[in-house]
Amino acid sequence: LIFQFGHHGLNLFKHGWLSFDFFVIILSWAFPTVQVVRSFRCFRLFSRVEFMRHVMVALFGVVPKLGIIAALLLLMFYIFGVLFTEMFKNIYEDGRTSEDYFSSLGTTLFTLFQCMTIAGWPDIAREVMETYEWAWLPFVTWIVLSKFTMIQLIIAVLCQSLAHVSNEASDTQEDKDEISRLEEKIELLTKNIKTLVASR
Repeated sequence: LIFQFGHHGLNLFKHGWLSFDFFVIILSWAFPTVQVVRSFRCFRLFSRVEFMRHVMVALFGVVPKLGIIAALLLLMFYIFGVLFTEMFKNIYEDGRTSEDYFSSLGTTLFTLFQCMTIAGWPDIAREVMETYEWAWLPFVTWIVLSKFTMIQLIIAVLCQSLAHVSNEASDTQEDKDEISRLEEKIELLTKNIKTLVASR
């Protein structure tokens, strides 16, 4: 930090990553308990490695789309939460399940999140199916919609954005190559014109 400050002086603050380094180090000095903040300096790699830079541009480019997908997922959580709570809220009180999965909306939302991560959802579904044989239908519907559809949608949006950024980068490189070829042709034409003028 001292070398950077000595080399750049106050111009240090004109460079984004150097400013970032400066503030991260000052924070870690000011608050010794947050030494872990220094690990954020690894983000500088994003400016040095071209592929990582493309990934970051792609991630920032899909934030609005991911926001829409997240809002849709939250809406689905709420709809299925109300549905499961209404259908199965008394099942624990009646002693038909070993744990309380659906007595309140908050408990149901947590259970749905657990099911979405595929963590123990068959056990929950089988316990409920001992009382309601048709209970597999809402569970399978929730798993398909939340896990497979929504997660695949997020992956598709990320892949599309990464492909778009990669195509832009290759187009930029092609443009640079074309400019280099044109500059060579202009230089050759200039030499030919000078030769013609000199021969007269």
